Amino acid sequence: MTNRAALRPIPLLLMTVATVACGSDAIAPDPEPATGCAAAGGVTHTGTIASTAWRTADNPHSVPGPLSITGTLSIEPGVLICAGANAAITLTSPDATIDARGTAAAPIVFTAADPAEPWAGIHASVACATAPCTAAEGVISNARIEYARQGIVAGDFVRVDSVHFRHIRCTAARVVHIARSVVDSAGQDGCPAVEIGIAASRGGIDTFEDVVIRGSGGDGLRVQAFGPGGGGSATGSVEILGGRIEGSAGVGLRFSMLYREGNVSAARPVRIVGSGNEPVWAPLEAVAMIWPTIGAQNDLRGNAADTAVIWGNLVGVSEVVLGGTVVWQPRTALVEFGIRWGDDVEVRLEAGSRLDLRNDLISTGRFVARGTSNSPVTITGAGVIRLECDPIGGGCNHGSRMVNTRLDGVHFVSHQYTVLDSVHARRVRLVIGGPASRVTNITVEDALGPAFDLYSDVRVSNCAVRNNAFYGIIVYESAANATIHNCDFEANRNAGVWNVGNAPLDARFNWWGDEQGPFGSNGDGVQGSVNYEPFLQAPPEAGVNLWY
Repeated sequence: MTNRAALRPIPLLLMTVATVACGSDAIAPDPEPATGCAAAGGVTHTGTIASTAWRTADNPHSVPGPLSITGTLSIEPGVLICAGANAAITLTSPDATIDARGTAAAPIVFTAADPAEPWAGIHASVACATAPCTAAEGVISNARIEYARQGIVAGDFVRVDSVHFRHIRCTAARVVHIARSVVDSAGQDGCPAVEIGIAASRGGIDTFEDVVIRGSGGDGLRVQAFGPGGGGSATGSVEILGGRIEGSAGVGLRFSMLYREGNVSAARPVRIVGSGNEPVWAPLEAVAMIWPTIGAQNDLRGNAADTAVIWGNLVGVSEVVLGGTVVWQPRTALVEFGIRWGDDVEVRLEAGSRLDLRNDLISTGRFVARGTSNSPVTITGAGVIRLECDPIGGGCNHGSRMVNTRLDGVHFVSHQYTVLDSVHARRVRLVIGGPASRVTNITVEDALGPAFDLYSDVRVSNCAVRNNAFYGIIVYESAANATIHNCDFEANRNAGVWNVGNAPLDARFNWWGDEQGPFGSNGDGVQGSVNYEPFLQAPPEAGVNLWY
């Protein structure tokens, strides 16, 4: 019911939603505007109300305790709502909706009667997916919501546009659509400042558009999968359309790991800076769409760990370019082996990139790691990079390559035509099966097994194969025309080269660890049919070919 006291207009000092210049990484101050909650007069709302309108002339509107809305609540521009401690405004019926449209000059203000006693926020206690809604979708726009335990937790009941959230103990907005809004100092209890993904988990579309999140006590934006669809993964999609996430204590933008490919339907880059952890945890395809270039990925720099944590497959994206540090991690929430992309996709790691591979990376497309001598690509972890041929289209000659790359603990298996140039590998096993592949200026050491397995006519030159726990290079029957020249074989536990096949292997002009060749007292030795003469009497100079 509504109790009306003596009514008179109350002059209010109100603040419009601020805009943030994207050129600065500084977190803007959060001003403390006066509200007028202590003013005399106004109206009080309690209990359950059906369709009604709250008018500016009745300010301030007091909500001292829980308030249930079963019809349409319309709120005029300039209305001031002052809520008591733990009071919530709750949409409790499928017929309920809220239409609160302020203006830039006269925003609607939802605040606590006493800022030291937070109110509970705006909620919906039913979901339209389970109880079909008959009322129109609600709208809250050009408003300020402050000093609350939660802001708007209304799922698919309410669209949020041009709202300023401030001083929210937990999540400021858990909705399917939020645009052109500012979220200040939310998530104080470690909650994400904003959550979307509610409609996406049921096959719909959620939108985050040009929103600024500042100073979250937890993650900045969380794309959550509430009630995932079939196959153990989230259905539907999200639109991530620009904005800024600054100074989050947790991760800047975190997707639930129930998301994989096909979940981002539209994207613009989001600037993420000052996070206490990584800027982003997301499916590979989401990263490729939101930050498609190295320039765009610069928007992920300036955090405690400038590292993108990614997983999943690529569908509908022809190229992804990754810079900075990338952690490719397993999909623990899904029964799925590795990370895959198809024949028509290129994944490229640019100079200075770091990849921590915590699961297998499998591709029938092109893989390029392109470092420089001063800024190599670094790939570490416990996974396998596996380059396969397309079993249907037969694509196998994509020109995959690793140049100026450091491998540590990551095995590399390629059945494509592949070029390895200026690669330093520790604790790895290289399996080269692509016809006519080329390996040059490479060092492989400290492997727990053989350094190389050659399954095709690979040309190996200018290599150093040292301190490996099994053979240096094993050459199989299918690699009858492989060549190994100008290499340094030293301190391998077994022979430097073992030719499993019957055809003689051309392994001339190599250093075997002894001036007397592979069978000297310190020589690494050869096994099988290997043509090793003439051999070098000293280790070869790096980058100098002595064979012809």
